[in-house]
Amino acid sequence: MPTLETVQIISLIACVLLFVAGIFKPVFMPLSYMVCLYNNLPHHFEFLYEMRFEPIIAITGLIRVLLVRDAFKKISIRYDKINLYLFYFLLTIALSFSVSMDYKTSWNAEIYDFIGVLLVYIMMMVSITDEKNIRIFIWGYIIIIAFLAYEPFYYYLTGTEIDFARTEQYGVVYKGRVGILSGHVAMGNIMNQMIPLALFSIMSIRSKVLRIPAAIPLLIFFTGLLITKSRGGVAGFIFFIALLTYYSKNRLRNGILGGLLILLLLVASGSFVSTLDRIDSGAVEGRLGGFFHGVEMLLKGRILGVGPGCFALARGYYFHYTLQAHNLYGEIIGELGIPGAIAGFFLLWRVIKNNGEILSKLKSADNGNQYLYYTTMGIHISLIVRLFVSLASHGLYIFHWYFVAAMSIIISKLTINQNEGRTMNKIMIESFQKTK
Repeated sequence: MPTLETVQIISLIACVLLFVAGIFKPVFMPLSYMVCLYNNLPHHFEFLYEMRFEPIIAITGLIRVLLVRDAFKKISIRYDKINLYLFYFLLTIALSFSVSMDYKTSWNAEIYDFIGVLLVYIMMMVSITDEKNIRIFIWGYIIIIAFLAYEPFYYYLTGTEIDFARTEQYGVVYKGRVGILSGHVAMGNIMNQMIPLALFSIMSIRSKVLRIPAAIPLLIFFTGLLITKSRGGVAGFIFFIALLTYYSKNRLRNGILGGLLILLLLVASGSFVSTLDRIDSGAVEGRLGGFFHGVEMLLKGRILGVGPGCFALARGYYFHYTLQAHNLYGEIIGELGIPGAIAGFFLLWRVIKNNGEILSKLKSADNGNQYLYYTTMGIHISLIVRLFVSLASHGLYIFHWYFVAAMSIIISKLTINQNEGRTMNKIMIESFQKTK
């Protein structure tokens, strides 16, 4: 079994190779930056921190993708309504930051990392220009997260316990030490949001032989979900099965199969059962408490919010309880106030509406693009699952929201162009036949 040090060296090599590839094919640039950002390479290699490796990758990558044709058009607020609503949402974050309870906390806790998220969003919007690029990026995203999961899997397989505080309550919990998988709830949520992407990416592959290796990330995400012992993760997976049934053509058959899968997990997985048993009224009240405290912050006069990343600080100040929101909706209301909550709602509404329109077009269009249909279904269900688990977790500034938004725009524009191309071909054929 490779050591964690070996895996980090592989990550660094992958980052550099993707960066070099990105010079020739820009879609690899955001993937290179994501490897650096989400593997937290400067943390593992001190010399990278000293040479400012992350900013170099970010700035150089951004400059490269902005050289792509129509780059500035694609990130303008006129290009798509999602861009417009995202612009309004960013304004509310800036407004909230201007009245933050603690500027240093806002900057260190959220804003600095969120700038990286926005850079990836811009790189995606500009560099993903066709269906082939969509395939490259989505599989790259899936592989990056699956690779990140190696660390908690390593601890699991070697029996290395790192979260002693939770062992008494939950039993041994496995997660990463640093980065986006360093919290067991965060890891459970990320595994949940990746499962729909991985599943529908497999379904989009026509070759049954290729589906076998393509299923490895899905297995990793599902197993990773179980070893986190996250209550929200387990509840999110059950909700995912329900969504899968709802969106399927044969609801009765798939509902029965989904029910049998849950039953099998209840019988065969002690981890699944023990985690499910910990979902009680106290846990639900605790998560709702984050929502109500967010609302109460408004009532205490923080109309523009307490500042990005300052929820726990404000909670301690107002309620003598310094815990994070553990509720996305309480987090956005508390941190960004009324303007942020309104802008966030419209941004989310537009993304969901956009996805629905894409699915409707691809489902009804003659010879519709099945790959884009499955991909859209994957990101759509992934978004809804993440919104559900966010009833019990925060994460307003995570990358996944903006990944779904960017991909929704990209697929929408591609779908429109393909439909227009089919219409033009049909008109030309009919015109030729009449002339003949």
